[in-house]
Amino acid sequence: MEIELRGESISKVQADYTLYLYVTGGFGISIESEFVLVGSEEKFSLAPGNFEAGGHISSLVGVPIAACSVDEVRGGLCVEFVNGSTIVVAADDEYESWNLTGPQGLRIVCMPGGELAFWSSTA
Repeated sequence: MEIELRGESISKVQADYTLYLYVTGGFGISIESEFVLVGSEEKFSLAPGNFEAGGHISSLVGVPIAACSVDEVRGGLCVEFVNGSTIVVAADDEYESWNLTGPQGLRIVCMPGGELAFWSSTA
């Protein structure tokens, strides 16, 4: 399932035990488990509690998003950027691994095991 983030960009990164990406257009992405950042020349496996994660992601501030998709079967999230970088978050068996919020009350949460929960004030 495509999430319409094309042309939006990360405006700010907050890194603590959750990695929070402030995205233009009123969107936000919270990453709460391990994830992979694939750059044009490197690949990093990172975790939100590892503060190095925020530094790597900060390099994407201002870079337009090319595509954002959610795997409705496995619960994964994939955010692709125009510079070739990609953030991939897989589902976690025990914890909520990520959630995405947006305008009009949009909220998508990847529940433990990969099941997705959806909320929207327009639904």
